[in-house]
Amino acid sequence: MRSKITLKELAKLLNVSVSTVSKSLNGSPEISENTMKRVKEVAELHNYSPNLTAVNLKRKSTGNIAVIVPNISNTFFAKVLGGIENEARKKWLPVNHLYF
Repeated sequence: MRSKITLKELAKLLNVSVSTVSKSLNGSPEISENTMKRVKEVAELHNYSPNLTAVNLKRKSTGNIAVIVPNISNTFFAKVLGGIENEARKKWLPVNHLYF
């Protein structure tokens, strides 16, 4: 199966700039309705979805919480990690991953 299409590849297909594709997908008023419609149709046709790493870099926030534990097989630490995740969700933090 082919890997996901990128903004750059979409831009090349449409013969527009990467910036135009990005602004079109984000609904910028700088882009005409016709161009925006065309970009969105081609993006949908190719099942485009944004690269989450790139989006997080742009926002300067990943929503990740890193926790270092000495022994993951100890049930105490498993409970601690579960508690961290539950509290983060209560506070509406966008928790994406817990890394071990």
